[in-house]
Amino acid sequence: MSLTIDLLEQARHLARRERGKPKQASLRRALSSAYYALFHLLSEEAAAQSVPASGGMLRPITRRAINHSDLRKVCNWFVNNSLPKDFPWRRPASADLRLVAQLFLRLQENRHEADYDMTIRYTRTGVIALVEDAENAFATWNRIRATDEGRAFLLLLFITDRWRR
Repeated sequence: MSLTIDLLEQARHLARRERGKPKQASLRRALSSAYYALFHLLSEEAAAQSVPASGGMLRPITRRAINHSDLRKVCNWFVNNSLPKDFPWRRPASADLRLVAQLFLRLQENRHEADYDMTIRYTRTGVIALVEDAENAFATWNRIRATDEGRAFLLLLFITDRWRR
């Protein structure tokens, strides 16, 4: 099993782990695992698109080139249909790609809050809904991963710096 699937499975397990009132630690780790499952899925896909499987150590190095803030920036560009003006992709994002981007942004925000804001109390129902968001993002990404739009999204993960000037 790949790391992404293992993380998603772990998120499901942690969200349902304790009977009765779940521990906040379990719910917070479930949120974090759900987010990292999607983050690693997208970084793995970007690396696979860029480096063939025979690339030896290049693929893991390429995966490490993807960072959280660039992925957030690219997701925002597609959600808001605000790609940089000089990027040649001119079509509005499909509903599927917008959904993946929106779910990524929601999971990232919730993961950050779960890791750093101890005033928030999580419920099993709320966390399970977020884990299901990650599962939905996986399924939706699978439909668009081999499209030109999906490839453009992945390419932008490596070249966001070009538009920071």
